[in-house]
Amino acid sequence: MALVLTSAVLVLAIAIFDFTQQSTRLSSRRVNEQAAIRLAEAGIEKTVWCLNNPTNTTDCPGNPTVYVGESSVSVGNGTFTTSWDSGSRTVTSTGNVSGSGGPTSKTLKTVLSRSGAEVAFQYGLQVGTGGITMSNSSQIIGNVFANGSVTGYNTATITGDVILAVGDATTNVGVDPSPNTTTIFGRTSPNTRYVAQSFVPTITDSVYEIDLKVARTATAPSAINVKLYTHDAANDRPGSQLATKSVAGSVFPVNIAGWDNGWTEVSISPTALTAGTKYWIVLEVSTTNNSNYYFVLHSTGDPYTSNTARIGSSLTSLSQLGSAGSDIAFAVKMGGTFPVLAMNGGVGGSVKAHTIGDTNVTPTVNVGNHAYYQALNGTVRANTSGTPETCTTTPGTYCHPNTPEETPAQFPLTSAQINQLELGAGSTTVGTQTFISGNTNLGPVVINGDLYISNTAIVTLTGTIWVKGNIVMSNSGKIVLSDSYGTDSGVIIAHDPSNPTSKGKIYVSNSAQILGNSNPDTFILAIAMSNDLSSSVVGLSNSQVGSIYYAPNGLVSVSNSASMKELVAKKITTANSATITYDQGLVNEFFSSGPGGSWAYQKGTYQIL
Repeated sequence: MALVLTSAVLVLAIAIFDFTQQSTRLSSRRVNEQAAIRLAEAGIEKTVWCLNNPTNTTDCPGNPTVYVGESSVSVGNGTFTTSWDSGSRTVTSTGNVSGSGGPTSKTLKTVLSRSGAEVAFQYGLQVGTGGITMSNSSQIIGNVFANGSVTGYNTATITGDVILAVGDATTNVGVDPSPNTTTIFGRTSPNTRYVAQSFVPTITDSVYEIDLKVARTATAPSAINVKLYTHDAANDRPGSQLATKSVAGSVFPVNIAGWDNGWTEVSISPTALTAGTKYWIVLEVSTTNNSNYYFVLHSTGDPYTSNTARIGSSLTSLSQLGSAGSDIAFAVKMGGTFPVLAMNGGVGGSVKAHTIGDTNVTPTVNVGNHAYYQALNGTVRANTSGTPETCTTTPGTYCHPNTPEETPAQFPLTSAQINQLELGAGSTTVGTQTFISGNTNLGPVVINGDLYISNTAIVTLTGTIWVKGNIVMSNSGKIVLSDSYGTDSGVIIAHDPSNPTSKGKIYVSNSAQILGNSNPDTFILAIAMSNDLSSSVVGLSNSQVGSIYYAPNGLVSVSNSASMKELVAKKITTANSATITYDQGLVNEFFSSGPGGSWAYQKGTYQIL
């Protein structure tokens, strides 16, 4: 009995010991798993830090241009190994821990987004409703697209083609809801291919533009088809399609903080609408994806009475979006002016405009190739580079009356994209900066004041610079892009939201230059946000050499000679034998917010594999 009792106690003791050991191993393994996750997260943090500090080659092997991750980096009692795929913008990180529970590893993956803008410049010179006024034998070498009139005095000439579209809308209807929230659109699960919003115009006229507040994941999804429909009253849903415009996913801002502070403007073919009649805006994606999709801003209440937004997988079975009466953020812009082309010195290429000729400017307009129009004022001669043809209301070989108006072209950057570029300047703030000599690295930074660069000073742009004042460059001063940008281009912005007229201007004169880096395909985008149309928002003079100038709200004046890659403005004037020479349009150029805070986590992409 003693042996039996002893054996029983021994078996029980062994069982208790084994259970204790298993519990200890299990607890240790759980602790190790958490430690491995933390190590993997540390690897992701390190990757983001290295991408945002590309000049640090000591702590980040492979910087500044070929950083791909690191292997077996020791932290505490473990290591992490990371890999960076710049194509998919994905970080994969594995944490490894050795402990009493045995070796443990955990692998994480997340997508990073970069604050910036992928911009397609379709025209070397693009002008808004302010149009272009040229005088004193000034010349534009290349093509022009304008949403306003183009007038040339004293033998002023344009060597390329000129296209004039309908001008700015005279009225708009819509809503920018607050409070608001977002709804995912274009994802496979749940399947959401359509978003619709009903509206009622207040005037009878044509619609030319629809503005939206839509964001996307870091990797651009498939294009959104922005459509206009009639109203099917019997079923309370979209009826017949009136117009459509395909918008590339890269045009929309990335879903990071601040994206909803700006609009994405979408130009559509002029479409006549009737006041007091209900219509529908429909957003459609042809394919859905669980990784790359959109976020639509909409109300939590009912700010747009008697109208509503809906979301669904098909137009025939739309369900309510959120609570009944919810509305997406949108604006429908209607009306507009018809611009006139009147060039005393003529146009070397073809012309497309509602009206060609203004007898108050010149009795005759010479067009080198084809003339497309609806109205004539004075004498218009087409094909002056060959056998001239005088245009009338009857079609000819080179004269084309009754040509429909050109659809307005939206500017390459949307308000939402500019807002995100400003956020890329970071949180470091300084006062007015003056540089008259030497080499200085600057950025990312916010300057609460003005920026002066003159004489022999060279300022290297190492991150986005946001100047809440004016930028003044003269006497051979230079801004050059840091090589740390690689193949991306950089941004400098003049914008003071508290003083939108007298501040937010850029003046460049006397051989001052704004240049890219050692990569010949890089540029600096200089943005001037002042809304002044009576005095220069961007002033370029005296053999100025520059990169890309962008003044969406104001006047750009060019005198003497100037050379630039691109010029976009609401209004342009040229004088004193000025010559604007620009390169061909840039397609899909990426303007990064720059090193030092440009990379961030893409919400919703964190995975434990």
